[in-house]
Amino acid sequence: MDVIDVYYLRMFCKTLNPLFLTNLTEKTHNKCKKTVTDYYINSYKKIENKNALEIMNNFYNYKKPDINPVYPNLWHTSKGFIAIPLDLPNSEKFQVKLLKCTNKWFHSQIDEKEYPKLATYDLTNINTLINIFDSKWKKKNLNGTEIEMIRKALDGGANAQFQPWKGWRKSGFGLWTHLRGIRYIYKEVLPQTLKIYKKLYNGNIKSRSIPHIIFKPPMNDVDSSLKPHNDSGSWNDMYTRCLQCESVEKWVENYGIQILAHMNGARKKDGGQTTLLGPMDTDTYLIILQMLHPKTIHTDLPIKDKNKSWESLWYTAKGPNFYGWYETEVLEVINRVVKLLKEGKVNDIINKSDKKWIEELKNNDFYDLISTRAKKSNYTIIKKIKMLPEEVFDSSYVVACPNGFIHGSYITGLTPRLTLTIPYSPEGDKERSKRGLKRLENLAKRNIDKVLKDTEPYEDGKVHQSTKTEIELLEFFENIYITEDDIPSIKKLFDT
Repeated sequence: MDVIDVYYLRMFCKTLNPLFLTNLTEKTHNKCKKTVTDYYINSYKKIENKNALEIMNNFYNYKKPDINPVYPNLWHTSKGFIAIPLDLPNSEKFQVKLLKCTNKWFHSQIDEKEYPKLATYDLTNINTLINIFDSKWKKKNLNGTEIEMIRKALDGGANAQFQPWKGWRKSGFGLWTHLRGIRYIYKEVLPQTLKIYKKLYNGNIKSRSIPHIIFKPPMNDVDSSLKPHNDSGSWNDMYTRCLQCESVEKWVENYGIQILAHMNGARKKDGGQTTLLGPMDTDTYLIILQMLHPKTIHTDLPIKDKNKSWESLWYTAKGPNFYGWYETEVLEVINRVVKLLKEGKVNDIINKSDKKWIEELKNNDFYDLISTRAKKSNYTIIKKIKMLPEEVFDSSYVVACPNGFIHGSYITGLTPRLTLTIPYSPEGDKERSKRGLKRLENLAKRNIDKVLKDTEPYEDGKVHQSTKTEIELLEFFENIYITEDDIPSIKKLFDT
């Protein structure tokens, strides 16, 4: 390796600032990229600062946003999300059918001779659902062994807190995420959401994977919220996208969107609505992420796991990437910093932590970019907002945000929320799409052995790979599953 390569590698490791690399001549830039790529592939174990190498490799080899959005574009004034009413007239009937199947499964987990009171429970009754998730009600009306039996039944024989792919959870992720072959989803929901998707994207739209259901049970004064997080990559991934995308619409065209179809519940008077850290654009998101960047961590932001290397947390994500974005103290710091950057009054800062943070930006050569992007940012007040259609409505609806933006959900309340994830995209992943269709064909034909072998995750996280759980559930949900007759129409949804 020649001297110039070593110099730039050392400088980058000192600042972890990919902007440092953008100012190189093309010749030097290419040499650095080759050096990093060679090191990453051939000499990973010899590098002292592996975290820096991960970040640098990400900068050079991340998928570049080469698709330019077409205007006019719905995302240009979206504030970071779009919500559109959805025509699903049979959604409530479907929920009843789903609960009937769930009721069969629930009672299969209980020795009804030993627990005759539990044998009378009907989970299609919403009040019954409320009661079995209400610890106060259970303590008042059931004995200890009955309460324990309900817990085991809901957990599917496991502990849902630590093995959520086995049972129900208050946040909605659990048992139903495995029911991949439900007929109603492919015959009625996906064709309707496809029509909406075509308004949000340019180009050909196909399913890249297979969706799953999220059911958030009704809760009586219990926290069933989904904590704020980003999916589909690390904070460094999102930071890289912000650097490369000057607008939300460019992000959407190149990195996709996340979309949920709220079939029931989560309406204006209900709980369980999907939330967004926003309003948000890529300029504002960049500033917020910069406050957690390993070289410029704002000292007023809480870092609960100080024993771990923050650089490792920055570039590593296995599944959802959680942080306390909605906490009052976090929002206060975010809004204070965004305001002072937009106003440009950095020389008049009184707060010592803010002053130190600005100095770190300057020392690591981030300040000019962050200052420029702050002036472009459209938003000053960032908070937890509900993703809901603007017009008055009382129907199913879809919510969409750029893939990787920070989101969560509210407590469910007394109305359950039945939601579907929608894995459409403009380009799609043909291999994953073929795999998803093959999974559905095997389910329709009841080729159990082939389904059981399909154990790699479709998306990040264990909950998406447990095909054994789906097969265990299949006998209870058999009458709402797809059959071979449904396959021709389903094929049209997939990019094969």
